[in-house]
Amino acid sequence: VRASSPMPSLRSRVYATTWVSYASLYLARKPFSVVKAELLSQGLSRTDVGNIDTAFLAAYAGAQLVVGPYGDRLGVRCMLSTLMAATAAAAFAFACVPVRALP
Repeated sequence: VRASSPMPSLRSRVYATTWVSYASLYLARKPFSVVKAELLSQGLSRTDVGNIDTAFLAAYAGAQLVVGPYGDRLGVRCMLSTLMAATAAAAFAFACVPVRALP
């Protein structure tokens, strides 16, 4: 019987890191739903906001279909790191859009 060590096992650390990474990617698509009301108050129509939301979610779904086979070939670690970096870059770019750029 192996004595328990104070350090979590590699399996536990990998599981926790993977869970946090996936949760972060999942939550990265939620900020738009938070700002919909503000966009409507800035003068965008419900149709405009709906079109933006549809385009974003369609791109998200399409990317998942494309990324799946690459994840199998390149490995989860490489794919997850790349997706986390791309998500961070997209969130940063979205945050840098000046409010005056909106109609």
